Amino acid sequence: MTRPAHVVLVGGGYVTVWAGRALRRWGGRRVEVTIVAPVPVHVFHGWTGEIVAGDLPAAAGLTPLAEACPGATVVPGWVMAVDRADRRLEVRTVEGAVRTITYDHLVVGTGTGDRTDVVPGLAEHALTVRGPDDVPQLVAAVDAARGRVDAPAVVVAGGGLAGVELTAALASRLGRSPVGDASAPGGGTVTLVQRGPAVGADLAADHPTLAYRISADLARLGVRVLVGTSLVGMRPGVVDLDDGTTLAADVVVAACGTRAAPLPGLADLPTDPLGRLVVDDRLRVAPRVWAGGDAACVPFIRGGACPASALWAITHGTRIGRSIARATLGLPPARYRFPGIGRAASLGPGRGVAELAGVPMAGWVAWVVRLLFFLRYAPSGAQQRRVLRWWWQRWRRGPWDAVPDAARQPRRDPRSLRSA
Repeated sequence: MTRPAHVVLVGGGYVTVWAGRALRRWGGRRVEVTIVAPVPVHVFHGWTGEIVAGDLPAAAGLTPLAEACPGATVVPGWVMAVDRADRRLEVRTVEGAVRTITYDHLVVGTGTGDRTDVVPGLAEHALTVRGPDDVPQLVAAVDAARGRVDAPAVVVAGGGLAGVELTAALASRLGRSPVGDASAPGGGTVTLVQRGPAVGADLAADHPTLAYRISADLARLGVRVLVGTSLVGMRPGVVDLDDGTTLAADVVVAACGTRAAPLPGLADLPTDPLGRLVVDDRLRVAPRVWAGGDAACVPFIRGGACPASALWAITHGTRIGRSIARATLGLPPARYRFPGIGRAASLGPGRGVAELAGVPMAGWVAWVVRLLFFLRYAPSGAQQRRVLRWWWQRWRRGPWDAVPDAARQPRRDPRSLRSA
């Protein structure tokens, strides 16, 4: 019997998780999987708004890679060099050791980093929500601002669907009383700054009625929306706008675009203007090297490149995993032909906008569709069950951050006490 093909997945995002799941399902014992990622945790961004608003705990967005990809070997560390001729990687582990890992197939799913360098001062003073610690840090910063001033000012830079969700969540959090002080009123201002002509522009162009619903819900939450406006600078407590005005800002959140994270050893491969690796319609970037998600410029079957979103990264990873499994049987990889499903955004429990297969929807229907979609694509069955339990507790007991720690524990079955 020949040895299993060794597949190395770089990064801990959607591409890695879904490639690993596909390899386990279709590759079986013909493959051996190693994951190299700085943090051995997968960050699921679908619940970011709910965590910021306090509807779900921070754990809803985090799943151990060992749980998401059973059977895979997880190496916490960074790829320092790639030798494609000898098919090996040089990895520096979090402990500081240097390891050499050989591969038969290399999958690049390193994702992207926030483009905080596009505005002076943004990298030093703004917060982001992409990393495993970013959302708790944002929540802590907002709550700390509420402790310092009566009405903290929060500014969100970027009005795509992710920025819209985050803005609504921040407004919801500021509108409630501080945790543990039900007598204190909530308060604060949230301003959304969008360079384009409309918020949620990726939906607004195709469905103007949904753009109206987004604006109406943000207005209901007291959000100030500035369209056609850009941040040009940031100083402690102040952001500068391109029209010469300034905004007070106790907390600034950057949701203004991303840039691919380069991998040492692949610099000679073709990239697009955003630094993404250019792949073919089989998701190959070079012999035995595959790439997907935000790190790759993937051709879309309807022209152009695939959007940079979680759903596309999930389908990229699934196709890559299946193609590698086919390669172990001597079969050629299949073309990537995913046409897309739709888009959705939550503006608070029971409020949302969505487009499914070209059909627009809003309100409760859109919110439930989004909820079911994210549950369907949870990183693991265990995480899916945990999130369902947390949602059940949310509906029974109110916002998660307003529930005392002792009340968050599941109630014990009285029958379990009979033997005591």
